[in-house]
Amino acid sequence: MKYRVISTFLLLTFVVAFVGLGALLVFHHGDRESEISFETVSPGEIMAVVNEAERHFTANLSGAVAGDAALVRSLDLDAPDFYLIPFSREDITAVAQIAVLENGTPRFSRWRHDLSGTVAWMRPPFSVAITMLDDAGYPDQDWTARMVSVSCEEPILPYLWEFENMRGEKVYIGYDLENDEIRIYSTPTPGTIA
Repeated sequence: MKYRVISTFLLLTFVVAFVGLGALLVFHHGDRESEISFETVSPGEIMAVVNEAERHFTANLSGAVAGDAALVRSLDLDAPDFYLIPFSREDITAVAQIAVLENGTPRFSRWRHDLSGTVAWMRPPFSVAITMLDDAGYPDQDWTARMVSVSCEEPILPYLWEFENMRGEKVYIGYDLENDEIRIYSTPTPGTIA
């Protein structure tokens, strides 16, 4: 009788452990890749901005077509937000920078020529910023990425990648000119490395 109770107990323990392990394997999703989406705006949604860029076409851009734009949010209260809009024609790509004034009026700022797209000149490149985000311990989260600008007086390039997760937490990745390296910042100011 004593052995029967012990064997029944061991059998039940084994069954419970086996079922529990099976449930963990079924419900555990494993290591999943972070899903990161980059915010862009189609040209049809910002026609006044696209028209402002087209008014300033150079001769080699005649007939170029606008691609999806990136809205760059200014973290400097004295500087306006602006759009970067790629225009392509055959083997030519140029990016227009169009500021958006407080009253919503678009104002042409400048062209960036010989680029392969809206974010081709960003340092670090988007792909490097994503890798850094994962390597820094921010995996398994969904992020929205956008470009932000900061005052040129900061010792980082005036553009940063801002990653925001579903909980509203933000992480910034940018190039530190002073130390000649790419860094992760908890806020877009010096001395706040994450």
